[in-house]
Amino acid sequence: MTNLRRGLAAAAIAAAALPLSSCGEDPEPLATPCAVVLDGSGSGEALKVEQLMRQHLLAFISEKKCGVVSFVPITGNSASSRCYVPDVDLDPPKKANTDRDRIRAAALQNVKTNATAMLKCAKQEEDTVAPGSDIVGGLRRAVEKRPDGTGYYEILVISDFGQSAGGIDLYHDRQLGSKQHRTVLIAKLAAKARIPDLSQAHITTRGFGAGLPEVGLLKAFWVELITGPGKGTVPDKLP
Repeated sequence: MTNLRRGLAAAAIAAAALPLSSCGEDPEPLATPCAVVLDGSGSGEALKVEQLMRQHLLAFISEKKCGVVSFVPITGNSASSRCYVPDVDLDPPKKANTDRDRIRAAALQNVKTNATAMLKCAKQEEDTVAPGSDIVGGLRRAVEKRPDGTGYYEILVISDFGQSAGGIDLYHDRQLGSKQHRTVLIAKLAAKARIPDLSQAHITTRGFGAGLPEVGLLKAFWVELITGPGKGTVPDKLP
């Protein structure tokens, strides 16, 4: 593909992803704080996180009217991961003679670039430093990194949600059918202060349960964790 065609394709994606202005009008303000949490674990590789990111990230940003987007990795030790990329501001300040549509389109490209860089770092770290899949730690880090904005914190998590860190392995746990057992696992995480306060956050999932047995039991575990000690609401896009 030529550079011209790449530029045209990028511009088309950007125009479709955010509310742009009509001629002579200011674009709609964007104020929602957002985060994208990307699974760099081995299961995330099997899940094809990068493909899901390309399919859903910009649509999520448009739907939630994200003003600032933060980026969070999932590795075996997500909360203390060394992976970092800067937040992206999609709502530039209003100034005279400023083409905010153009600035937003450029910012959307930065979102894609930063998300790709974060996923690459998470994969490398998972391979060499912190094997495993710490989804709870990723949520905790996302809450700690909440950017400025108003309203609920919108968090997109691209992962199969197979927690395999913090003494819990949901890939091989054959007792998830017991509510008592799930309660014990959740209490174990809560006792270590690993479960974040999600009362002001709303989670959207992509890839949930892909390739895992007993998806219904996995769903029960996460709903109980998020709506129980997490104080949140049931995530969107659960199977």
